[in-house]
Amino acid sequence: EGKKIGGAPANFAYHVSQYGFDGCVVSAVGDDKLGNEILESFNNRRLNYLIQRVPTITSFMALYILHINMFGKLKKL
Repeated sequence: EGKKIGGAPANFAYHVSQYGFDGCVVSAVGDDKLGNEILESFNNRRLNYLIQRVPTITSFMALYILHINMFGKLKKL
């Protein structure tokens, strides 16, 4: 639960770094609080990055996992 950083550049760089390779996130984040949190997370994980700060808000996606039981009822997990 909570905020999770994702996307192909971050995922790939993180996973290759776990095997001792030098991964690098190349992407862009907004010049806002969420963008700052993302860079702080990269720094805490010691990920290399080349990030452009853009004068917009950082985009995000909310993911909900839903389960439909055998009676056709939706349940948020």
